[in-house]
Amino acid sequence: MKKMGCVVIIGLMLLCIVMLTFDVKPIHSNNMEEETIIAVVLNGTKTDESWSQSHADAFVALEDELHLKILWYENIKDDVVARETFEDAISKGAEIVFGASTIYENVIIEINDKYPLVQFFIAGGSDQNYDITSYFGKMYQVRYLSGMLAGSMTKTNQIGYVAVKDDVEVNRGINAFTLGARSVNPEVIVNVKFTNGWHDYDKESMAAQYIIDTHNVDVMTLHQDTTAVNDVAEANGIYHLGNHCNQADKYSELYLGSAAWNWEKYYREVLIRCIQKVYYPADYWGGFEDDIVKLTKLCSVVDDEMQEKLKEAEGKLKDQTWDVFYGPIYDNKGKLRVGEGENLSDHSLINIMDWYVAGVNIVQ
Repeated sequence: MKKMGCVVIIGLMLLCIVMLTFDVKPIHSNNMEEETIIAVVLNGTKTDESWSQSHADAFVALEDELHLKILWYENIKDDVVARETFEDAISKGAEIVFGASTIYENVIIEINDKYPLVQFFIAGGSDQNYDITSYFGKMYQVRYLSGMLAGSMTKTNQIGYVAVKDDVEVNRGINAFTLGARSVNPEVIVNVKFTNGWHDYDKESMAAQYIIDTHNVDVMTLHQDTTAVNDVAEANGIYHLGNHCNQADKYSELYLGSAAWNWEKYYREVLIRCIQKVYYPADYWGGFEDDIVKLTKLCSVVDDEMQEKLKEAEGKLKDQTWDVFYGPIYDNKGKLRVGEGENLSDHSLINIMDWYVAGVNIVQ
């Protein structure tokens, strides 16, 4: 009996050790039943059919599930207004604040120390702020697939691409798209014109029309925050690809699909941890492996063979057995940028994409 008693005591001691060693938390704590006030600050609108809507749709989908009270702020573009906006949200009880654009980074850094109990998130921010979360996704992976799609549909081998400006994020997308297009059609030239602004519908329209008129393109795509390029392409009767959201309901079968975001999963995970008071700021950059990015449903003109090729490429990206920037890759001046058997690091992709791959033509 003494021996049995010792076994029981030892067992209880081991159980206590295990309970002390592992911080076991339920998926849903009591906090999940209480209303949580969050702020979402957008540089566009909740229904802009673009970048801002991709975030807004995700928050709306989680509103009831996580008992959220969302303070919405739309079209916030100026630093002074942004500061006032963040201060207003916090004064109204927001303890979790999402700045859904890199333009808010400086303001959030400035006010962060003033509000130590507030969790700040910056979409697309840099990775230099240890106590502020910067998050973004590997949209270049989807642009590679949309490039494959465009390359398979062009008959003139000339594709138009209206983009914001020459910077790392935009260049990463241009290069990935071009690599995808030339993987199925090596003769493709991607003609890029910059607008130097994210939200200028008229300027984007003129850029798209100029490329169509001067370069014999028969497929258009974009890296902008309006649907101007899609509208112009539709009016000209040529194929086009979307950006950020699925805009298929707005267009005819000329709309091939879209390189889109799927923020809901990420927001659910970080919000649950924030609400349970177990979140620690951690920068994030996910891709197909996390279902953060997606190629939307394709139109019926895309044949079965191309759909299979797209599915195969997506599978490799998802299981991380391959990535877009595997060498050899040459730039548009003939210089070898990525050697055989090499791959660009995340650091290079995020910070040093200051060149264009073979097949990119910058339109002046």
